[in-house]
Amino acid sequence: MSTYQIALDIAKRAHAGQIRWDGSDYFPHVETVGINVYNSLKNRGLISEAILALNVGILHDAGEDHPEYWPEIESAGFTDEEIKCLHLLNRNKDVSYVDYLIPIRENLIAREVKKADLRHNISCFPDNKNSYQRAKINLYKLALFMLEEYKD
Repeated sequence: MSTYQIALDIAKRAHAGQIRWDGSDYFPHVETVGINVYNSLKNRGLISEAILALNVGILHDAGEDHPEYWPEIESAGFTDEEIKCLHLLNRNKDVSYVDYLIPIRENLIAREVKKADLRHNISCFPDNKNSYQRAKINLYKLALFMLEEYKD
């Protein structure tokens, strides 16, 4: 079984029955993030990075939302770089959001996955947003700005 198939399997099980804040099933979110980041990097000619980012995108919320899956993720045959990126994307709630983003922006794959995640999250908000949703969008846009302005 390829690591892509393993990532899909783990993510489907980890997010089974999980509902996003907008009422939708969770798994399509991580699948969309994975596909979007893969296409973005592939279109820039970064094929090997795109392949790694696909798995990271699919698994980016599995360990954070379901820590019981970390042992399986870490022993499933993913590369050290994929595991490193997943750990970077796993937010510790005791760390400020800005401090969480700083190491992410220094890693190409983690940065591109987070940007794809933020873009997808922003696109899912309804047209008639409440004040909480507007605040979240502003936070996501600020995070995107921080990540997009970073130069390797």
